[in-house]
Amino acid sequence: MTTARSVALFSLAVWTLSAPWVAIEADAASVFEADPTDHPNFPGFLTPRPDIPFADWRAQSAWPARKGPDEPTHKARGVLGAVERIDEARVGRRPAGRFAFFEADREREPAIALFHRAFPHVTLDDKPTRTQIAGDNVFIVDASPVGEGEQVPRNQRNNAVMTLRYVSAEETSREGEAITQLHTAWFTVFEPASAAPQEGRPQQSTRGVILLMPGLLATPEGTLSQLTRSLTGRNWLVVRMVAQPSRFLERIEFAIDPSSPDFPAAPAKLIATTFDERGAECAYAAQAALAFVERERPALKDLPRVAIGFSGGAMTLPTVVAREPDAYDGAIMVGGGCDFWLMTQTSNYNQWIGAVSASWQGEPGTPTDDHKRALDEAYLKASILDSYHTAQALAGKPALVMLGDMDQAVPAPLGELLATRLERAGAKVTVQREPMGHEALFMTLPKRLDAVHAWLDEHFPPPK
Repeated sequence: MTTARSVALFSLAVWTLSAPWVAIEADAASVFEADPTDHPNFPGFLTPRPDIPFADWRAQSAWPARKGPDEPTHKARGVLGAVERIDEARVGRRPAGRFAFFEADREREPAIALFHRAFPHVTLDDKPTRTQIAGDNVFIVDASPVGEGEQVPRNQRNNAVMTLRYVSAEETSREGEAITQLHTAWFTVFEPASAAPQEGRPQQSTRGVILLMPGLLATPEGTLSQLTRSLTGRNWLVVRMVAQPSRFLERIEFAIDPSSPDFPAAPAKLIATTFDERGAECAYAAQAALAFVERERPALKDLPRVAIGFSGGAMTLPTVVAREPDAYDGAIMVGGGCDFWLMTQTSNYNQWIGAVSASWQGEPGTPTDDHKRALDEAYLKASILDSYHTAQALAGKPALVMLGDMDQAVPAPLGELLATRLERAGAKVTVQREPMGHEALFMTLPKRLDAVHAWLDEHFPPPK
């Protein structure tokens, strides 16, 4: 994490780890006998019902359009953005995220140039007010050039074999005017340890490809790096999303009036459309980056592909898989959950991050629990790409779900709900529960990496 508040949260988590942790692993049959609304650490939590029918995320109309690609590409659910490999001299420093508060951001021009190279038939307006990358609460990634003779600290060095920039363009409007909204993301690619010949040891084959997706704000950096080294040391090639696409945390406020005749349908539809857009962009970016890597390394197409997501990355992981379900063979979700709307309203990170807020109108006492339930159920029925629905993309695939029973950032009942939806979809689910909160779950994860590798070895054995 990159802010003082983040450091304080992690420090608090360390202080609270005086008691030993116990991993609780259960098979799917025993995990889902309990009603997910009866979470012992969250009495009264308004957990949604688990039995709303899965939405049709396979439909072409479920996936928002992007400028540039032709109609057949859209219909075939092909790549909707552009990717380029950045020259190594530019990225001697590890790509890092930062909030962008100004329209004239230094990543805007390179993003437009990349888009024009990929889609020369499309012209973007050069005015910052008409083609935008920065905005309110937008979090972007860049890689500051290393100056001549500059020594980059070890913890900031970029050791990736490839560094990729991604951009897509969306036609939308703001304050009644048509604009083009750019979405950007960065990926780093790490070679298996066996790729470099070692004296006295035969070169081993790459086992497969891991897509590794971080939590919000590119966190937790240390644990992500440790897992990356651990995976490449076991001959996995790792494609790491540095941070969610730039507009994933863009600030938005929803005005909600329970006395309105169109409540809850109208606000639910607006909320669902907003969150489906943000989840879809994560899927578009991952699809484009992996397609680029496979063009560079065609042999990778025949190997297993596993998605691993932390926190925000775990929340959107089923939607990333749903974009191309046949390309993935399994998934690991750490500290994730579903029902994005309820998550934003109940997470203890909500005010700190400040991405989504609700302005309820009406009499004193509004909203009541009945109002909240009605809106959330309407949201889940309106949404298509919330992981509540796209969990179905993991049907028949092995899935490891790691949860903290006291998680308040991704509230534990919503983590249990995701596990329930995966099981209902027919995924082969293993759940590991830890008696701890969100920060502690990730800080202690390095102690459980052997369990992660054991699960990978069980389902994707290394070649002999």
